[in-house]
Amino acid sequence: MIPFSRIRAANPIPDYSPELPSELQNTTSTVLGWITAAGIIGALLGGLAAWALVGIGSVSERPGMAAKGKSAIMWAVITPAGIGVMSGLLWTIYNTTQ
Repeated sequence: MIPFSRIRAANPIPDYSPELPSELQNTTSTVLGWITAAGIIGALLGGLAAWALVGIGSVSERPGMAAKGKSAIMWAVITPAGIGVMSGLLWTIYNTTQ
């Protein structure tokens, strides 16, 4: 059996810093930007549809539709916050590898 001090002295783990190839750096930032923008646009459209459900449900005396619209508004507000947090995490991880 090889003693630990000998293995440690041999430095079996090479120095390596992970990084994206230069061709992918611009592409990756563009893709992340588009995904973030699409998520925020989807949340905005979901919020507009939710407000429409509340309006139609209140006017047509359909309380179930109005209740679903109110809960959808809540999720349309929470979703961009989640997208913002995840986008921030992705950008942080992406920038630390450069």
